[in-house]
This record gives sequence, C-alpha cells and structure tokens, in this order.
Amino acid sequence: MIHIKPISDSPDLQEQFIRFGVEFPKNFPYIMPRGYAAEAALLQPDKNFFFKTGTFQGWVASEGGRVVGRIAAMINPGMHFEKGPAGLVGLYEAASDYEVTRLLLDTAVAFLKEQGCTYIWGPIAFSIWHSYRFKTDCWEYPPFMGEPQNPPYYPGFFQKYGFALSEQWESTLVGRDGMRKLCDSHREQYELFQKLGYREETANSEGLIEKCWELIVETYKGFPGFSYLSCQELMTLYGDIPYLMERNGSFFFKDPQGDYVGFVLVLNNRAKAVRAMNGRTDMLAKLRFKLNAGSYDTAIFYQGGIRFSALRHAQRAGRQDSGTPLSLGMVILYLALREILKSDRISYMLLPLMRSDAPNRNWAKEKSVKTMHYGMFELNL
Repeated sequence: MIHIKPISDSPDLQEQFIRFGVEFPKNFPYIMPRGYAAEAALLQPDKNFFFKTGTFQGWVASEGGRVVGRIAAMINPGMHFEKGPAGLVGLYEAASDYEVTRLLLDTAVAFLKEQGCTYIWGPIAFSIWHSYRFKTDCWEYPPFMGEPQNPPYYPGFFQKYGFALSEQWESTLVGRDGMRKLCDSHREQYELFQKLGYREETANSEGLIEKCWELIVETYKGFPGFSYLSCQELMTLYGDIPYLMERNGSFFFKDPQGDYVGFVLVLNNRAKAVRAMNGRTDMLAKLRFKLNAGSYDTAIFYQGGIRFSALRHAQRAGRQDSGTPLSLGMVILYLALREILKSDRISYMLLPLMRSDAPNRNWAKEKSVKTMHYGMFELNL
C-alpha cells in the first residue's frame, strides 16, 4: 500500500524527500547527477529566496518501507499570472507506477485548492529561476547543461491525470555547416551594427552577474510566470556561471551612447565533467571534473537578454539609415558563432529553450540536425 506523508511532520521525512531527489535520478543515464548540498539548500529558508513570501508543502510517497516518490505544492505571490491565483507543483520524482503519481498529485492538488488556487502549473519548483518544464522527446540524446531532464513517462503521467500542455519550448542543435551559413547570413547585420555606432565588449568574470542582472530582469519581466529577483538572489543561483562560460563567445553590447543594452553568454557543454563528479563536491570529485573538462563538442547559447526599448530603437535606426531594420538578436548570433567557429573542437551549437511562439526560434531551426521539445503543463481546478 502506498502512503503519502507531509515532510513538515518530521526532519526524517524531509531528509527522505531530499535523498530521493538525489538518488532516484541516478537510475537514468540522460539525467545529470544532483548534489546533496544543492538539493538540501532548496528547502532552507536562508538559502532559497522563495521562502521570504511563498507558501510550500512537500510530501513523500512510501511503499513497503521505501520511498517511491515525492512532490511539492507551492504558491509564489510574486509570480506574474494572467488568469488569477495559480498554484505550482514541482520537485516531482516518482517510480514508473502511475498510482504513485496519482496519489501525489491528488494530495498536492487538494492542498492548492484549499489555498484558493484556480489552476496549477507544473512542473515548476518555486519560480522560473529554478528548475521547471518537462522534456517531452529526444531522451536518447545525452544531457546538455541547463536543459530540463526527466524520465520519458513523467509528462505522460501528468497528462493522464488531466494536465494539458500550455507552453512549449524548443532547443535546436546545429552542426558546423549550419553554423557557417547562419554566421554568413548575419554578417551584414553586424556591419550595420558597427556603422550605427553600436559596439560589442567581450564578457569576463569581473562583475559579470551584476551586469547581466538588470538586463535579464528587463528582458523577462513581461513573460508569464515572471517573478522579480534581486542581484544577490541571482548571484546565489547562478554564481558558478562565470567559471563555466566560453569567454571568447560571450559578449555585452553597447548602444551609440555607451549604455549596456544586451548580452549573450555561451557555455561549453561540460556535462560529461559534471556527471563524473556524481553529485559530489569533494577534492576527488573536483579532480574528476578537471580530468573530464575537455570532453565536449557543443557550445550552448546559455543565456541572453536585450532591452525591449533597445530592440525597437535599433530597428528604427537601421530603417532610417539603410532601409533595413537592425536586429540586435542577429548580431548576437553572428558574433557568438564567429568565435565558436574558430575552435575545431566545437562540432555543434545548441540554441536552447526558445518559446515555440517566438519568431527568432526559426533562425536556426531550418539548419538544425535535431530539435528537442519541452513543455509546461496546466490543470484547471
């Protein structure tokens, strides 16, 4: 018999919740290992800014004395929703027995109904700055850093329960020939960029997160599910990024007045090195990372952002000067690709997690060797 227990009842149940989140994904070769300290920090109010204002409850499912699943229900009052009060379900892991998932979702849904929620998004843990979305195809591919990873049956179980796909994202993998064609097709945009007085600046680790923070908030503030976070909170979540990025392919962009208006950060896909650590952070694990750090062949357009006002201004300036709107997004792609192509090591470029209704998702799609899909699911109450 399956038992569902709230982790607020005892420290031991909270420990089971954390341990299951670390150990269960190890059963799947396409999921990156999780570290215990990072997983435990998600439930610690002094390390997770969600707990300043959010509502949280977590549960574990056990059968025959062993944990077979977990889930959490959350309400984030800072998130931007368009249809009324929304609840979140996330931190979900479960064995491949639908009954486990059904009981976990029954419990989480009942809790969120009691809190007055009218619909639920999932999977999403705390906010869009944490992990969210299910991967919905292409599980045969090895994991890419920053991509959602889950067993194939997870989205099917949510749909069987009654969740419907509400938002979709695409990640596009492009080979060297496609990269060259994309780079060549955007060269004229870069020449117009220079002519109009815009300039690029190679990114470095000094003050990187601080420079990105304002641009990120400006770029994403209108997105469904957006919630504001401070620069310090961004540092807490993404402070390791400066040590993982490809410096030569990462840039900031300045307008003719010298103000920062955009950026792109490119990472080398060191997933193999991260997997070699097996979720640990001791000296031996760090040595394993270092020994495997050179084993990558894919560059990832990890993150970018452009001020909306700068996008519009660049388009107008281009039309006025040359009759052609200037696309800062195309310039970002050109510059990063130009640097990536200088390395013989890189065979692929990943343009990750573009919303399926975003016009720029098609820039690389026609030249892709693979397109992977990810979804957010919604349940009306």
